[in-house]
Amino acid sequence: MVLRLWIGQVTLGSLAPPYFPPSPLRPLRPLREARLIALRTSQKLQLPLATARGMGSVYGTESRMYRESLVSIVFLMVLQSSLPAQTPPQAPQHPHKITQNSTTRHDPFFWLRDRTNPATLEYLNAENQFTDAVMKPIAGLQQKLYQEMRGRIQETDTSVPYQIDQYNYYDRTETGKQYGIYCRKMRTSESAEGPEEILLDGNQ
Repeated sequence: MVLRLWIGQVTLGSLAPPYFPPSPLRPLRPLREARLIALRTSQKLQLPLATARGMGSVYGTESRMYRESLVSIVFLMVLQSSLPAQTPPQAPQHPHKITQNSTTRHDPFFWLRDRTNPATLEYLNAENQFTDAVMKPIAGLQQKLYQEMRGRIQETDTSVPYQIDQYNYYDRTETGKQYGIYCRKMRTSESAEGPEEILLDGNQ
């Protein structure tokens, strides 16, 4: 299967020419196009060729970024085609008007704000079940990425304290807890502090 990637016009000011749909068998050549842009820039603005080449290198970097983005999009398309077909749950819409500051707007999904509504919980559970079913083929990859990212994070950590009046304020995190803990200590002297006071524990 051949994927045709149509790229829209990418400009560097008004100097960059438009991209035309490339042949499926001929890859993009951003470096060559960057050199051509540098030459045209030098001729049009009467700049030293070295300066124009610098502008071209920036354009080449942008072209490489666009190319990498397209590769990511193609990967997601292939991944989606390999996943089992699932029908996502559809949240029902209920008419609801909100009037604020003499302006009325319609929010048909306002009912989802009610966490005690059994219909809200039922819909959220359906969304979770749909996500689990769709992502099941790459569950191992998800766990691998999660463990790798978690291994690069220092979970037990403390921020640099800052002083307000007679207190040093800081926040800290603990291993196994998802949210930070915000604390303060009273300064009893230049080098001594009192006991810790927890102002807010985000895990409770």
